[in-house]
Amino acid sequence: MAHSNTWNKGLRLSCTPFHTQVGQQRPGDSKRGSYVLSPRFLASLMIVYKGYVKNDLDYITSVFTRGLTNNPTEGWSHMWYQAPNTTIPGLGAADRFDVYVMKMVNPWQVDSEYSTLANLASLRSRYSSLEYEYGVNYNNEVRITYYNGWNRGIRLTMYPFYFMGDDALDLHLGSSVFTQGLDDVTNKTAFYHHYYELKASDGATAPAVVDQHLFGNGDQSGLGIYYRRRESPWKLVGKVSDIDTLRSTYGYNTHQFGYGYNGDVSFLVQNNWNVGSRVTVYPMYPMLDDSTELRFGTSILTKGLVNDAATSWLHGYYNYPNTYRGSNTGDRGDLYNLYVRNHTMDELSFASLV
Repeated sequence: MAHSNTWNKGLRLSCTPFHTQVGQQRPGDSKRGSYVLSPRFLASLMIVYKGYVKNDLDYITSVFTRGLTNNPTEGWSHMWYQAPNTTIPGLGAADRFDVYVMKMVNPWQVDSEYSTLANLASLRSRYSSLEYEYGVNYNNEVRITYYNGWNRGIRLTMYPFYFMGDDALDLHLGSSVFTQGLDDVTNKTAFYHHYYELKASDGATAPAVVDQHLFGNGDQSGLGIYYRRRESPWKLVGKVSDIDTLRSTYGYNTHQFGYGYNGDVSFLVQNNWNVGSRVTVYPMYPMLDDSTELRFGTSILTKGLVNDAATSWLHGYYNYPNTYRGSNTGDRGDLYNLYVRNHTMDELSFASLV
């Protein structure tokens, strides 16, 4: 799937989700490499490689640019970008590539009465988030927005993330975040815009990837807001503590589970490892209460891990990519509602794999 966006100049067309590309060949092996992604890639990226060194797979996407500074060709140009913002030489002139179109099952709509961010609360009251999702048009395309809170205020994050900057050889992956009622502003009712990028660090004193606030475009309360019906609505079926029992009724091949933590009901992934069980919410979302110091991460519930209770679901916050932030203590399994829906291609979760 490809998404377009503008910035100050030119156009960018980027593919979602990121995928793996083989890097280095094994010495003495002249075969082309190959890899296979498991159909259940949301749970884990299981890679089968042939003819290449293990652990030498790059996580990349294709980006097509036109009209940017340092664009390699006059027309459309192709490049690879490795997450979060490393340029890899691409295939050059890209005007020859075919373009495909797919009609949305449920197109975006505008409510005649509640049509701007300032009306968000009323729009959500009219169109329940269990049955509808919301989007905004910023930088040239309507994108899904994920709604979440924290201690105070509201955060709306656009998905999928997209490439920012005007130099074709120095683009940066990030997103627009709209905040209301956070600690650093005096007007608690306005929606303020912020650009965030995933930024590589030196790895010595910080995680391998951190989030950086670039700048914002001020009060965007008048920005248009859209809604559309979900392909499959969420239905309340119990508590998170019931998930293992309910698997016999709602199987992996027919249904998806979700629960809400800090925000709307979200698709969840349940997985095992050596011991215990883990439940992870998608997509990752911005945490903390200062709009210029947000950090992206997610909420995880675990049971039966080392140092976990055998029967209790314990909570943890993790910031992207792997920094533990803290937790809400105690058994949380009976505190959070569990939802189910018919199996569908969840564009929000699909697009969140950056």
